[in-house]
Amino acid sequence: MAWSGGGTTGEGVSTFFFSTTASGAASSVKTFFTAIAGNFPTAVVWTFPTGGDVISCENGGLTGSWDDGGSVSSVTGSAASAVWAQGVGIRVKWATTAIVRHRRVHGTTFLTSIATGAFQNDGTPLETVRTAVATAAGALRVAQPMQVWSRPTLDPDTGDNNGDGECHQVTAVSVPDTVTWLRSRRT
Repeated sequence: MAWSGGGTTGEGVSTFFFSTTASGAASSVKTFFTAIAGNFPTAVVWTFPTGGDVISCENGGLTGSWDDGGSVSSVTGSAASAVWAQGVGIRVKWATTAIVRHRRVHGTTFLTSIATGAFQNDGTPLETVRTAVATAAGALRVAQPMQVWSRPTLDPDTGDNNGDGECHQVTAVSVPDTVTWLRSRRT
C-alpha cells in the first residue's frame, strides 16, 4: 500500500505478505490503517491496491498475480494535532516461530510521521498508542494469513539465487516501546 501527502517525504510503501491470494486482503489492511489513523496528521494518506504480485517463497520470482476485485477507498490520518515528527514513529514487529540461518524470523512495518501527541515526554510512544496499534495489528493477523518472507541466499561465486528462501506464518505481533525512524541503508 502507498503512503503519500505532506506527512511523508516522497512516496512511501508498506508491503504485506499473505500465505494465499487472500480474499479481502486490501480491505483488511485498510481496516488496520483506519484503526490507527487517529495517531497520524491529516497530511498522511494511505492508498490500498486491490491487486498485486504473487512471489515464490523459494526464490522471490513472480509466479502470478492476485486481484481482490472492486476498489478500496483511501484513508487519511485524523489526529487532532497538525504537528508531527517527520520520519519518526513506531513499528509493528510481526513475529514467527521460525529460525533461519541462526536468527529468529520477524517482519517489521514502520509507521512514521506520527502526530506529536502520540509521544510521552521522554520521546517514547504513549502506552495507549502502542496498545491501539498492537490491537489493530493483531486483528489484521487474525483476519488474514500473514507471512514473513526470508530472502534466499546468493551463491558467492556466481551471484545466482540459491532458491532457499522461505515464507513463515506470523504468529504474534508487538509494538516496541521505542521510537523508530527511517534512514537509508546507505547512511
